[in-house]
Amino acid sequence: MKAKNSEMRFGGFLSLMERRDTPMRAKELIDALSKKLQTNSQTKLAALLGLSVGTLTNWKTKNEALSPLQVASALAKSRSDAVHKAQLETIQPIVEFYAIEKCLSKREASWQIFSGGREALLYAQGLKAMLEDSFGISIFYDSRGQALCVGKAREQTLWKEMNLAFSRKRDVQTIALVHHSKRNQEFKPS
Repeated sequence: MKAKNSEMRFGGFLSLMERRDTPMRAKELIDALSKKLQTNSQTKLAALLGLSVGTLTNWKTKNEALSPLQVASALAKSRSDAVHKAQLETIQPIVEFYAIEKCLSKREASWQIFSGGREALLYAQGLKAMLEDSFGISIFYDSRGQALCVGKAREQTLWKEMNLAFSRKRDVQTIALVHHSKRNQEFKPS
């Protein structure tokens, strides 16, 4: 009885394989992927799939049946591209090693890590604006590049979190002075 059941299951599998639909056409796959990934742009779709625009165009215009190897290759490229993109975009530094120039906040009677007001350089104004719009992790380094303080801003902006971390009361706190050149240039995230 067991042998007969396994034969039936195997036979059922074979008949399922025999009944499968016609091979997948390239145009159908591309249209389904465009819909699923919500893009009508060939360039965007090619980038999302990790394919060249030429390959995607060839597939669509020829509309031939895709081989399992072609589909597997496209999936593998897409996965590899997604991993690479995630590694590059997961952590985006806003600024690295910017000198702290404590100043009194005009609105509150507390210290700020630097002035980003109208009187400040364009770079400082842009940096402050970016920090006011961002959430994430902040790290304070000493003059040797060693991390002194790490903070996570989830509910308030990086600007607020960094200023709160800088202004907290501590038993022992020293500030290392480091000379940085001053330039009047626009802020551009790294």
